[in-house]
Amino acid sequence: MTDHLSSSPKRRLIFPLAGLLIASLGIAYAVSDYYLTYQQKQEGAAEKALIQEQVAASVADITALKAQMAELEAKKQGLIDTEQNNLVQLESLYEQANRFQESLVGNEGSISSLPSAVPSGAESL
Repeated sequence: MTDHLSSSPKRRLIFPLAGLLIASLGIAYAVSDYYLTYQQKQEGAAEKALIQEQVAASVADITALKAQMAELEAKKQGLIDTEQNNLVQLESLYEQANRFQESLVGNEGSISSLPSAVPSGAESL
């Protein structure tokens, strides 16, 4: 009876069909795994491109801010120079006023309405 079952055409087809089914499942798994891996790589590349774009935008923003800072620093230095020049001119005007007062005192007596000293703001230079 075993000879009859082992030689039957159905029995001979079961093992090759099972092998073919297992091979097909393996191929389907490999294709599915490849597709998922490929999709993950594409998503990773898209995320990387987005991050690179954001970094480039940040670098551009930083460059623009540095340029603005340099411009503001130049304006600040210009204001400081202007203030120092104004203080020097003020000091010179007080010196001229003192000399004028001395010349008036020498010519006509004392004049008490003109200041005799430089104000404290001009002395800080």
